Amino acid sequence: MRTLADGTEALSYGDTSYRIPVGGARELAELARAFNRMMDRVAEKDCESVAFQNELERLNATLEEQVRERTRALEESEVQYRTLVEHSPDPILIVQNETVKFFSKAFQETFGVTAEEVEDPNFRLESLFAEDCQSVVANRLKLWQRGKVMSPAMVTAYDSAGRPRELELRGSRIDYLGQSATECLLVDMTETQRLREELEDTQRLRALGELSSGVAHDFNNLLGAILGRIQLLRKRGFSPDIDGEMAVIEKAAQDGRETVRRIQEFSRTRTDRPFEPLSLPEIIDDAVEITRGRWKTESERRNVKLKIAVECDKVPAILGSATELREVFTNLILNAVDAMPQGGSLKLRCFRRGSEVHAEIEDTGVGMTEEIRRHLFDPFFTTKGNSGTGL
Repeated sequence: MRTLADGTEALSYGDTSYRIPVGGARELAELARAFNRMMDRVAEKDCESVAFQNELERLNATLEEQVRERTRALEESEVQYRTLVEHSPDPILIVQNETVKFFSKAFQETFGVTAEEVEDPNFRLESLFAEDCQSVVANRLKLWQRGKVMSPAMVTAYDSAGRPRELELRGSRIDYLGQSATECLLVDMTETQRLREELEDTQRLRALGELSSGVAHDFNNLLGAILGRIQLLRKRGFSPDIDGEMAVIEKAAQDGRETVRRIQEFSRTRTDRPFEPLSLPEIIDDAVEITRGRWKTESERRNVKLKIAVECDKVPAILGSATELREVFTNLILNAVDAMPQGGSLKLRCFRRGSEVHAEIEDTGVGMTEEIRRHLFDPFFTTKGNSGTGL
């Protein structure tokens, strides 16, 4: 019994190597064997515990290294992402529940907004867009945040200078601070749109040039007949008044032939011919006479009063193309007449200013909006429907 007590005390101190000699009475021998078997199992479990502890320490060391590597990779990825975002020329932002949570520097520069304005809880991204695009932007932001996959949307916004910008709005769902959000990219397509429109205009002009080349040939033959007949009539010695009217017809036919020539050159590279000295007051007078049928005869027939005044100072001769300048003033006069359907007045002036000769045209017509002025010289832009071809 004393030996069993010593073994129990040794076990309490963690000594699993203590064994009791088996001997003596039968009961005591069985008790000794049971104690020894217990000590064997305790020793076995102790070895397993030591091995498990060693493995755990090894795993902890490996896990700590993995955490450090993952943290380092995450930090590097975040730096790369932030560098990419900050250097992107297109605005990038994160919107969560209609509130802008993150925005790039390009976003501030493009729209001219401060960080304080964007971070205001009442700020709404759609307020930067044109009125007809605001609902589209708001709806896309909500659908993207819900995980909907949708194609980009073309929208119009206004930059810091108030200029309209054509933007392609792209978005997708992301997790931000534990909640779903929308990551947006605004790609500026303004220049692309402009180049596309220019390409379309070029293609239209090329097609028109090919079409007009054949038409111009036939039209030139008709003008040749008109010009030949009027020149023959003028040789018959009609009265000065009739001869003056025929001179206007002859000059108009000559200008028409010159216009046909330019139409034929339309699809080819033009080589400008040397200008000739000419009188600007005479050009303006010719244009007034050529259009007299519209601003006087036709207006009187419609019982509409149109008044045209020409005020030309004595100016030196200028270098130019008489035909093309007559065409310019003729078209401007006709446009002015169209802009005064109820009547009005048209004034044409030319004067000298320093070493320059200036021409001005002023009418009392309906005028033009700022939008129309921006497209004034676009090919084929007109407000007259099918009856106009633009300036």
